[in-house]
Amino acid sequence: MESFIKADVFFFVTTVAIVIVTVLLIVALYYFIRFARNIYLVSNDVKSEVDAVVKAVRTTRQFIEEKGGSAIRFVSRFIPTDTPPEKKKAKKKVTVKSNEE
Repeated sequence: MESFIKADVFFFVTTVAIVIVTVLLIVALYYFIRFARNIYLVSNDVKSEVDAVVKAVRTTRQFIEEKGGSAIRFVSRFIPTDTPPEKKKAKKKVTVKSNEE
């Protein structure tokens, strides 16, 4: 008789544990789905922005090619050169003497 009581307690505790684990798994699955959805939305935003950048680069390249220049000349305007810039010569101060004597 005592073994039946122990078995009932074991099955009751096991059932409660399984219910708790199931609830925790459902909560974890909910947060995982939210996380995956956010990743999906962010990746779509990144894809659209990359497409916009590619389109802008193509347009810029086309503009450069139509104007007869090369991309190297266009880009070289924005890249500093190794030669230091020329120093401006200081202007000499000119003083005017007045003849008020």
